[in-house]
Amino acid sequence: MKKCLVCGSQKYIPVINIFEMPIFIGVLFSSKTEAINALKGDLDICFCENCGHIFNKAFNPKILKYMGDYDNRLEYSRKFQTYAEELAYMLIRKYAVNRKNIINIGCGKGYFLNLICRLGNNKGVGFDPSYQKERSGNHTDVRFVKEFFSIKYADLPADLVICRHVLEHIENPVAFLSEIIDTVRDHNPVFYFEVPNASYMIKDLGIWDLIYEHVSYFTKDSLESLFKSCGLEVLNINEAFGGQYLMIEGKIGKPRMTTDTESINTTKKLVDKFSDDYRKKKNRWQKLVNKNKENKTVIWGAGSKGVTFLNVINDKKIEYIVDINPHKQGRYVPGIGTRVVSPGFLKDYRPDIVILMNALYGREVRETLNSLSIISEIYYG
Repeated sequence: MKKCLVCGSQKYIPVINIFEMPIFIGVLFSSKTEAINALKGDLDICFCENCGHIFNKAFNPKILKYMGDYDNRLEYSRKFQTYAEELAYMLIRKYAVNRKNIINIGCGKGYFLNLICRLGNNKGVGFDPSYQKERSGNHTDVRFVKEFFSIKYADLPADLVICRHVLEHIENPVAFLSEIIDTVRDHNPVFYFEVPNASYMIKDLGIWDLIYEHVSYFTKDSLESLFKSCGLEVLNINEAFGGQYLMIEGKIGKPRMTTDTESINTTKKLVDKFSDDYRKKKNRWQKLVNKNKENKTVIWGAGSKGVTFLNVINDKKIEYIVDINPHKQGRYVPGIGTRVVSPGFLKDYRPDIVILMNALYGREVRETLNSLSIISEIYYG
């Protein structure tokens, strides 16, 4: 990879190298041995000084294949359900998405598409190779296609195109977005895309979000640049979900290409010290875990943050990671081999310390622990 994935510039600088990380955080294993031997890859993170994009120069798409065993759903959480409902209502109200047609690209197991179609009496088609019917309660007017969206679906009506947490996985986001636009152009839909927020990662040190699956880490500048370069007028771009996500809305138009040099320079200042900040936070957590080695410690959240934390800290004394997704429970985390357990497991295990990987779920987790009569100290990862 010799140029920026968004703008094509060769003016980029190295940020950090992280070696031997599991290639998937959304695939857990049925045995500890399988998990420990899971395929790994390296991260060579770079920053584009031209458009502000952050990307993994060492990314190899050929080793990634998203199938039915991929599962990184968050909707089992009340907190996340509330966020999804508020987002669905926002799109419905803002763009009059009632009794309309929705295309959802990278729909996962179909939760959000079913939700927005139910709330707005809409019709929807979802595309995702990892979709599994048995894990989705479908709305009447929703159907799913277990493949990638392509030009052959140009006849599908589309008033709203949704693509959430997919773009960061795509090696060529310009070609990906351009094909989507060309396919639905005649319908002139609204586009809603959502990605992890790179500024949260580098400014707030959300370092556990650095995963191999993500070839791209979008800043506001690079996401807006991508939309405009593909011929989309940006209607809105903002942070969401406690600043951890970026949301962008657009329509086909004739956007004016501009570069916010000041904003990119501000990001560069954060990038310049990120490697050192990363090392300090990693060392601080390794010391903390080691200091508490005599205490029973569990991780809460077997998503990207939890899987990354366990592999980076690499402390095998932590035996269990908790997740409320029943399809993850009883399986093992790639790379490190930690077993995923249900919250109910803790009633007998009685942990002294719970390391919560996402502070946004703090209240929800504390309520769960209280319901189990567990008095544990909670650390926020």
